[in-house]
Amino acid sequence: MRLTHALLISAVAGLASGAPADAASTSAVPEGCAPYAEVVEFLARDHAEEPVASGVANNGGLVEVFASREHETWTLLITMPDGHTCMMAAGNEWMEFRESTAPPTAEMPPEPGT
Repeated sequence: MRLTHALLISAVAGLASGAPADAASTSAVPEGCAPYAEVVEFLARDHAEEPVASGVANNGGLVEVFASREHETWTLLITMPDGHTCMMAAGNEWMEFRESTAPPTAEMPPEPGT
């Protein structure tokens, strides 16, 4: 059974606090965020997701995409320099493009007289 975006983010928020939602709101960890190891464990255990792509954002955060091998689910995470990991988006039907999908570069015509 697949979780919706809101349920998935709520589940991670629960990981961060281990307490009722009203107690979590007073925490320094933003809603939908938790320690990196807990988020990765949750994605592996409940969704069979593993990292498939990553990059560094302009704000210094590490952006990662996790996806299941069967491409049923995917999750976009950002881990901030202060250490908290937040789920930015999640969904279904992840597709990887192994080869470039960009159109081929047009060749420049030869210069006159060459």
